[in-house]
Amino acid sequence: MMVLMAIIVEEENDGEMELSQFHEGPLFDNLVVHDHIPDMTFFKEPSSECQEETNVEGLPLYQDAPVTVAESCLLLVAFAVRHKLSGTALEDLLELVCFHCPKPNKCVSELKEFQLFFQALKHPFIKHFYCSNTICKIYIGTSQPASGAKCPVCGTIVSCSSYFIEIPIEEQLKTILSEI
Repeated sequence: MMVLMAIIVEEENDGEMELSQFHEGPLFDNLVVHDHIPDMTFFKEPSSECQEETNVEGLPLYQDAPVTVAESCLLLVAFAVRHKLSGTALEDLLELVCFHCPKPNKCVSELKEFQLFFQALKHPFIKHFYCSNTICKIYIGTSQPASGAKCPVCGTIVSCSSYFIEIPIEEQLKTILSEI
């Protein structure tokens, strides 16, 4: 079982959490900082396993993986939405995941392939828009708000980036029950 760990050292400062200053200690003594950070293509290996065009959504991400390709993609889109990743950041994340998985794997490593995965789903997800005002948060609907549209309650300009995703369970259940 793969475990993802992140260690963040925080200190209390007037009730707010801040990242501690990391500049001392043996871990950072040999750290070399370069002005140029390579882009993800620097690490990318052309791999036919990462580029498979077949329907792999129910297959494990790699041999003995605890998640399927579909589960991986759903987790990645949830992460991207929650953290408001740009297309470039999402593509870098996809390549990073592919780079960290054992080879051969069925990782979706390109943004276009990732978008095609969601377009090809039997039950595509639905975006539900809401007011971005932290006090209001009223539901706007499933149609993308027009540019400059205002919230009917508080008058805040409605943002296209304030939404949550629904994957309709009724259709999923129908599919599951029809396969039994």
